[in-house]
Amino acid sequence: MGNKFLTFSFDDGLEQDKKIIQILKRYHLYGATFNLNSGLLGYRQYIGRIGKCGIREVQTKPEKRDLFSYHEHFRIPQNEIKLIYEGYEIASHGRMHEYTNAIKSEKEFDQCVKEDIKKLSELVNEQVVGFVYPFGACNSRIKDYLKGQGILYARGIKSGKKFNFPSDPYEIQPTCHFTDKTLFKLFDRFLNTESEQDMLFYVWGHGYEFDFGTKDSNWERFEKFCECVGKHREIACVKNRELFYSDVNDRN
Repeated sequence: MGNKFLTFSFDDGLEQDKKIIQILKRYHLYGATFNLNSGLLGYRQYIGRIGKCGIREVQTKPEKRDLFSYHEHFRIPQNEIKLIYEGYEIASHGRMHEYTNAIKSEKEFDQCVKEDIKKLSELVNEQVVGFVYPFGACNSRIKDYLKGQGILYARGIKSGKKFNFPSDPYEIQPTCHFTDKTLFKLFDRFLNTESEQDMLFYVWGHGYEFDFGTKDSNWERFEKFCECVGKHREIACVKNRELFYSDVNDRN
């Protein structure tokens, strides 16, 4: 029978990551990757949401109520990065969270991606080998560019609700988002499914979403999920890079 792997992925490098890491460590989970934008470190803004979708960015939280609920989207400053994320993986998410499908020139790619990889690698004293497409935007040009920069894998944002390993490591799509109402049902199905091939449960999201306090997006639910994962030591909880850059490559 194949082995079972699980990995966490968190975007934007937010202050909420500190609480996320506290919870992960409580359940001895170190298989998480945090995807940062080096040009936005320390930047502070608010995300306005309707339902569970963050769709409006503002620098100052509005004093009067409007259609949106606002949540802090404060990014961890540069001088805290190495200490906060010690023991976890850092990946690139674009220097300024640029929409990569709009990039046209090699110079723009260098500014958005190459500089981000270089800066983040220097900050954590480890070569960055992963990338997360801002807004999930992927095409053949950015894939080829990433390969030339030593990136070994790249992730999108479309939930597939599947457990197979990606056939193309530059077009990874997650199993689901942390706010998915079927998160626990999917995990149960993952636990109870047997396969001759290795299986992967890939879950992603943003730390600010746990501040929503909704039924499917809150800190208590996240911790409950981590507790469930921590109980199943037969599942290998691994960093993203370990899926494509270690002995895991020899899994079959």
